[in-house]
Amino acid sequence: MMYPVHQSILSLYCANLPVLLTSVSPPTTPEALHEVPVVPIALPNPESFPFLTQFLYLKNVRQLFDAFLTLTPANGIPDDLDQPGRHDAFVAEYSSTLARNYTVQRLASQAAKVHGLWRNACALGISDADLQAFFDLAWEVLMQALTLSSSSTPPVIVS
Repeated sequence: MMYPVHQSILSLYCANLPVLLTSVSPPTTPEALHEVPVVPIALPNPESFPFLTQFLYLKNVRQLFDAFLTLTPANGIPDDLDQPGRHDAFVAEYSSTLARNYTVQRLASQAAKVHGLWRNACALGISDADLQAFFDLAWEVLMQALTLSSSSTPPVIVS
């Protein structure tokens, strides 16, 4: 897969990048050909790389929740989750909404996608407080939703 990304964005956020080629000078005339450097980067989960670069460009955690958990609460993710009791109440409400609306398989799939995004961030050496907060909250919500969903699912009897 090939994804166009500005070198400055990756260089700013990614501590584990390979040495990137310096840009060539722009073409002198509109008809002149312009070479664009292509740098191969091996990632553990290439499918989630576009979401990671979108976050690095826009710094919008809401889009990560929309992409990886789908049912983001209508009021969004509150800013005051560090207040006593607020975090636990939010996680309980959000995870129960997900558990009611999705199967165990769908929740497990979403957890695998979040894990893939996290693995890419680790591989690239991205250290971002907002991204880490997303991982922490998304994982907690998904694990609780999986617990709720699996405990409410009737057992499958195989004969």
